[in-house]
Amino acid sequence: MGAPPELVANVNETASGLRYGQYERALQALDRLVNNPALNDNQKKVVNEVIEQMKQLIQKAGPTRQ
Repeated sequence: MGAPPELVANVNETASGLRYGQYERALQALDRLVNNPALNDNQKKVVNEVIEQMKQLIQKAGPTRQ
């Protein structure tokens, strides 16, 4: 049994956003991911930690890589 397609899509969009320096796009995908009811509490905790790291990155580097 695999992950629901919407979870996979949001994880892929997060990875793509990071790879191409589109940090706001990655953060939006993480927001959709953390609000998905298919995630358990531990998964939501991890996603929230990554969201906080993304916010710090955006604060330091800006919303996109130059």
